[in-house]
Amino acid sequence: MRISRTRFAQVCIMAALAAGCSRGEAPAEGGPARAAASGQVRDACALIPAAEATAILGSPVAANARSTSSSRSICDYAPAGGREARSFQSFTLETVWSGAEEEIGLARSSARTAAQTAGGEQDAVVADVMGLHRVEGLGDEAYFSRRTMSYVRKGDVLLVFHVAGLDEPARQNWEALARAALGRL
Repeated sequence: MRISRTRFAQVCIMAALAAGCSRGEAPAEGGPARAAASGQVRDACALIPAAEATAILGSPVAANARSTSSSRSICDYAPAGGREARSFQSFTLETVWSGAEEEIGLARSSARTAAQTAGGEQDAVVADVMGLHRVEGLGDEAYFSRRTMSYVRKGDVLLVFHVAGLDEPARQNWEALARAALGRL
């Protein structure tokens, strides 16, 4: 079964919008949630320093904070090194400092809805592109998607990775980046 490019783009946009929705947050005690409750600003860029991302990806990246607050922060990792760089990999890390279970539930629901809208759950192409693939042994709960967003939950903190700009092996690179971030939570 083939999906038109227009229909595929609509499904991608719908999934991204639905996954980006959030509800009211109620921080729990301890760790990153305590920082959120105290109003302390947290920086997603501190979870994966640019030098470590460069070492993992094998190409230079620069970390740029796009948004930081006590509830969520976003860090864009963009190519660095100009024309001398071998490849131009990029990714974004969004950190939701509390309410992780609710957020990841929305993401799973959005992926199911997108798959059903685009051609049903039995469509292997849609499932492969839009689906979230469970990853064992990473945080408390983790899901990888090559084309949309990938998620790692640890306690009440959710790491949301936008990995479409990663070269292959994208999943292995994502897992290494996620482990680096988890080590700093």
